[in-house]
Amino acid sequence: MPTDQQIFLLDIGEYEIVRKDGQVRIALHSAGDRPAPALQIAEVPTPSPRSEQMRTLLDSGLVKNRADLARRFNISRARVTQILGPNKR
Repeated sequence: MPTDQQIFLLDIGEYEIVRKDGQVRIALHSAGDRPAPALQIAEVPTPSPRSEQMRTLLDSGLVKNRADLARRFNISRARVTQILGPNKR
């Protein structure tokens, strides 16, 4: 037996993407009697100059790995991962 959430997801008919004041909003229009709530989606932040500098050092081979970056910038390896993101590089 499907849950209410599964039934709700099956009942959704149309959607509309609205961009206003730097935010993106997806308005869902229900196919049934129930009105679907609008979802808020945060904007993707632009990379900081520090992350671009770190990525350039990694890509150029001047540093071997993220641990080398942490030593060079005098920060923890965890902070390097926060700045660059958790992708496998």
